[in-house]
Amino acid sequence: MTATPYRPLAEPSGARPGPSRGLEVLVLVLACLPYVIGLASTPLWDANEPLYAEPPREALATGDWLAPPWNGRPWFVHPPLASWLTMPSYALFGVSPFSERLPMALAAIATILAAASLGRAVAGPRGGVLAALILSTFARFWLFSRQLSGDVYLTACLTGAFALALPALSSTAGAARRRLLLAHALVAVGTLAKGPVILLLYAVPLALTARLARPRVPLARLRPVAFGVLVLLLGAPWFVYMANRFPDYVGIYFGHHHFRRTLSDELGARGRLYYLQALAGDAQPWLLLVPSALWRWRGSGDRRPAAMLAWIGAAFPLVLFSLATGKRNVYLLPMYPLLAAAVAPLLLELYDGIRPRLTRALAAA
Repeated sequence: MTATPYRPLAEPSGARPGPSRGLEVLVLVLACLPYVIGLASTPLWDANEPLYAEPPREALATGDWLAPPWNGRPWFVHPPLASWLTMPSYALFGVSPFSERLPMALAAIATILAAASLGRAVAGPRGGVLAALILSTFARFWLFSRQLSGDVYLTACLTGAFALALPALSSTAGAARRRLLLAHALVAVGTLAKGPVILLLYAVPLALTARLARPRVPLARLRPVAFGVLVLLLGAPWFVYMANRFPDYVGIYFGHHHFRRTLSDELGARGRLYYLQALAGDAQPWLLLVPSALWRWRGSGDRRPAAMLAWIGAAFPLVLFSLATGKRNVYLLPMYPLLAAAVAPLLLELYDGIRPRLTRALAAA
């Protein structure tokens, strides 16, 4: 089979030209700017942020960076990626809310840029700029990016991996294969943010996209064996180390902090529709456009991998976490970048006036 070069969707003929490179960079800078302004303007938020902020401080003081402690005791709540990324900032700038939040703000900016790459693949250059703007103006994404949380790092790893892996769904070229391996490696590292859940959030949407896209993509092209090897090489060693060092680690981390919290009401018993209620507040203002964007996509018959991945990747976290009894709205953070890329084509059509009746209906809403 001859290799097919990967190309993002070109904008339709007659559409307005894409932004110049200088304007595109300017808009992206303006979209990212609020994420680094005023990081020290508030003290640490509720009990959750100090829970992440203290282990890297103690790890620097004790030298136990492989297992950052909390209040002098082993901390089994989350893997160490958030602590490892915070420790250099503490060392450079001192222990403060600013230095604690700076790495996370940079991760949020990386997520915005990855969303721009996804939007570009779905709807061309202007679609990439719009996807970045949409994600950066999700109020809840901005808020969670300003209080230290492993979910922000998980979202950055996952979104970056999708952006890297997307060419492999449309091409067999060597560059696409190399990008796919980088995507797999990024997800393997991402297991150190919130645990193995990132493996499901990545592998299931990627596999579903490969099977449902047209033309259909052989699952072998996704190199599942290489994915498993990279997870074992990059993600698993730390968990093995912790299990050997602390005999009760596996039972506490996987038994309590995963299975028990997932299947019990420890986080507060919330019904199956909780996340739809949460999105009604958290995903504004762009949630209002999602039904129209979904209707437009279904009607267009667009089965390209980029469009399929945007919608499947956005829907899967909602479905997966709705099955759990314990629920928190921060768990939906990984769906926002994909949702931004999925909504971008509708905004382009509205801006260009292709569907004036739809524009008037949305304006009324």
